[in-house]
Amino acid sequence: MTVVKAVIFDLDGTLIDSNWLHLQSWRGALKTLGLQARDQEVIDKLGLRTSDIAKSLVSSRDERTVVKLVELKKQLFEKAWRVEVKPRHGALRILRIMKARGVKSAVASSNNADRILETVKYFGMNLLLDAIVGFDEVKAGKPDPALVMTAIKKLATIPKESIYVGDSRYDIEAGRAAGTQTALVLQPVAAQSELKVEPDYRLKSLYQLKRIIWPNL
Repeated sequence: MTVVKAVIFDLDGTLIDSNWLHLQSWRGALKTLGLQARDQEVIDKLGLRTSDIAKSLVSSRDERTVVKLVELKKQLFEKAWRVEVKPRHGALRILRIMKARGVKSAVASSNNADRILETVKYFGMNLLLDAIVGFDEVKAGKPDPALVMTAIKKLATIPKESIYVGDSRYDIEAGRAAGTQTALVLQPVAAQSELKVEPDYRLKSLYQLKRIIWPNL
């Protein structure tokens, strides 16, 4: 069995329980602009960059409407996340164990790097992580593997000794394309239907990673 030396995490819906608030924020922004989209349409895009989600929801692809939708959605999420969002079950616990046992960790997310850093600092995760990678550091977002490959490079590890953990099909596709093992965090509000690639593992709690990283412990 391959030794796991690094775990790379998605952020929203993976380390933090925020997908429901993203959905709520998209609902509010769409309603304000007089636009309509089914919840499932939004959910199926969670994991992509905000601008890419907005473009998919604005049928006319009118650039000004897309920009307004992105701004409104970000404003609504910004107002609420510090109060409403919590770390996902087992997140801080597994990060602490990994840090103590010398397993490297990183976040590779469709957020920009500044937002990732702000978020992990708020939840006390920053000192437990070895690297972060935001979409502003790569040329293409998920499901392109660039985010994951950049994280691997920052951690000075190799794909086959790494796991990419995420909650969407875009995460699994990105991890597989990068050559890592993959783990899907199961939850109801996530882009998990019609998986193009099967994950190596399915997790109800991030703490289950302990048995994957140290199977004989």
